[in-house]
Amino acid sequence: MQLPVTMPDLGTTVAEILVSKWLAEVGETVRRGQVLLEVETDKAALEVEAIADGVLAEIRAPAGEEVVTGDVIAVLQVAARPGAAPAQAPPADAPSAPPPSAPAPSERPRRGGSFFARNRDRRRQERAAPTLSDGPRPLSPNERVVARRMTESKQNAPHFYLQTNVNAEPMAARR
Repeated sequence: MQLPVTMPDLGTTVAEILVSKWLAEVGETVRRGQVLLEVETDKAALEVEAIADGVLAEIRAPAGEEVVTGDVIAVLQVAARPGAAPAQAPPADAPSAPPPSAPAPSERPRRGGSFFARNRDRRRQERAAPTLSDGPRPLSPNERVVARRMTESKQNAPHFYLQTNVNAEPMAARR
């Protein structure tokens, strides 16, 4: 039976939520409560967990895409519950691709440690990765909010600059 995974209400005031990274891959078996992906809002980076045990059958919101609360972001293939109607087989003409092989353990994202440690490590990798030849990268939702608020502050608050000249020769001579 296929179970759609929708973007949960994260309790934020923003409409757009950026899918930053998938931690599970299509074809991978997941358990309820396992972290599937990381998302970013204008205020925080959060994790979205699997809602049931099953196999990740499809990813509908790839990394880098913005979604809103309630959008279907993935599909889980779960075992039918006892007493439920049997799951329908896909049509014979539907293309069936074998799931990609699992990445080597060294390529898999680290899932141990606290959320803050994983987030810190991810940020360090992102800062180290870009080079000057890469060109500008898109701003994250958090960076967009900071940029907007700094611009508003500079435009709407009065600014003044004070300069003065001091003869420091006597101090230098005494020293």
